[in-house]
Amino acid sequence: MTLSKRQLAANLWARYVQNPTLGYTPGQRLLNAIFHATSLHLGPAPGTRSQKAFKGGIETRVMRGPDAAGNLLIYLHGGGFSIGGPYTVRGMASHLAAAAGATAWLPRYRLSTTAPYPAAPDDCFAVYRAALDEFAPERITLAGDSAGGCLVLNTLTRAQAAGLPMPAAVGLLSPVVDLRPDNPARDRFPKGDMLLPARWMRRCMPMYLGQTDPSDPGMSPIFADLSAAPPALIQVGRQELLFDDAERIAQRLPHAQLDIWDNVPHVWQMNAGLVPEATRAVWQMGAFLAGHLP
Repeated sequence: MTLSKRQLAANLWARYVQNPTLGYTPGQRLLNAIFHATSLHLGPAPGTRSQKAFKGGIETRVMRGPDAAGNLLIYLHGGGFSIGGPYTVRGMASHLAAAAGATAWLPRYRLSTTAPYPAAPDDCFAVYRAALDEFAPERITLAGDSAGGCLVLNTLTRAQAAGLPMPAAVGLLSPVVDLRPDNPARDRFPKGDMLLPARWMRRCMPMYLGQTDPSDPGMSPIFADLSAAPPALIQVGRQELLFDDAERIAQRLPHAQLDIWDNVPHVWQMNAGLVPEATRAVWQMGAFLAGHLP
């Protein structure tokens, strides 16, 4: 597949700006500020209205496009559990919601800089519980990128344990599913990938783990019972650090499709609306989610 000029430029940005920034910025709080500042250009889809609300006691950005049809997308942002927020993914999430014909909820779950595991998955599950009070489960979808993909799967396992209904479908964008620091799948990328340096993973994961065993199925979805999970579409780049995570979780989920892209950086979909490859991936994901909604 021949990449567009915009994707080639995005690859250079990932390799020579984002990668060293993640690897060498001293401190997650400063890195979070940089992440938000460099997300200024990633605006929402045209016609999207946005407002702050509280869902399940968690601050949540509600984004509603002109074609929202009584369906809901809960989008959980990535960022190694330690950076990011609704603002950094508002563009990608709003384009995905528009493609799915849904209103988007973007929770501001607690980051590991203020509270380690299980704060983040607890917050996300609280938002899902609140969604079930407002929407029928067959009208709810979940999606998330990287750490957010992990939190999507954590939400499913918590819902199953609580006897709650599953959502209609989920979308996973390069999810991290095995949080063990000695995860053998990382051996293929000893220095990281185009965007993610290995030292970034080594720095942010211990903050999130706290005193929890990373093999705990409540933390690492690869060890969880996912037999009740709804249909899932997993998108990942073949040259990504998390390629093996995506491939392995696709084998564990009962109804999963694995969509592999070549020569794109981690979560290239962030540039939806600006870069053709990102826009196409997000709209394909949206079509998948819409196909499982009323």
